[in-house]
Amino acid sequence: DTTRKALIGVEVAVGILRAVGVSLTGEALCMQDEPLADASPRATCKQVARLVARIHAELAKLGLAPHGLGVGLPGAFDEATGVLSFAPNLGWRNVDFVPMLTQALSKANVPPLPVHVQNEADTAALSEYEFANSQLVNGAANDSLIFVTCGVGVGAGIVLNDHLFTGVQGMAGEIGHSILQIDGALCSCGRRGCAETFIGERVLGTLKKPADGGHYLGVVLHNLWTTFNPSRIVLGGSSIARYPALVQVAQKTLDNYAGHASIAAAPTVQTASYGLLASAVGAAALVLHHELRPLQGR
Repeated sequence: DTTRKALIGVEVAVGILRAVGVSLTGEALCMQDEPLADASPRATCKQVARLVARIHAELAKLGLAPHGLGVGLPGAFDEATGVLSFAPNLGWRNVDFVPMLTQALSKANVPPLPVHVQNEADTAALSEYEFANSQLVNGAANDSLIFVTCGVGVGAGIVLNDHLFTGVQGMAGEIGHSILQIDGALCSCGRRGCAETFIGERVLGTLKKPADGGHYLGVVLHNLWTTFNPSRIVLGGSSIARYPALVQVAQKTLDNYAGHASIAAAPTVQTASYGLLASAVGAAALVLHHELRPLQGR
């Protein structure tokens, strides 16, 4: 088959869908986004399928055929079972997503494609790792990074030793539901005091100075740094785009904690190379990552 290949990536976010056609080297060739019309799983799959059909057609006009489809979801996805166990901001629990999406793609007349799905923070991490990973960090190959997405929900995609680290049931990186305050404010997940109740988009929008939320974000980044010791930390998502001062406050907070420890300098916090397209572009990268670096233990 001499047809030139491309990749399709989709992000299912709270209230919006983003789809992108990407070259094998990470160039965004075409993109579409639209409000999520109905947040129920089946309706979401149908809308995703229609978006994919449009991206597929645009790629065909460029003489390109998709090599596969990747999808990023805002919740804990278990790749071994294909089930999204929970996405509290969508109200989803135990959704058998992959068969539902495959059926919707068929009904939308999308030609058969390999489909790969992961958490949207994990896919965002892959946008940096697969497509924006040309630099060396401290003289060594950059083989580990953490991507923190800050929007309605808060999550982290973790790449360690050339593989996504997703945990036993896809729960790794659910930092929005780590506890920052015992018996704190009620979170969307039903618990109290989660990080999301301090740095989620809904909360930041109520603050006189949204950048003040960067202090709590810096605490979260410090905990990630001391737990995983990544070479890079990248921030993305709608809150980072809307309140860019969050990044500076978070970096200062992180540096202050590192200064007290006197062990090593904290990593420099960067912003997403692909901006709001990070999760969708990374979902496309998931196709490559899955084939080149299958998840360990799967």
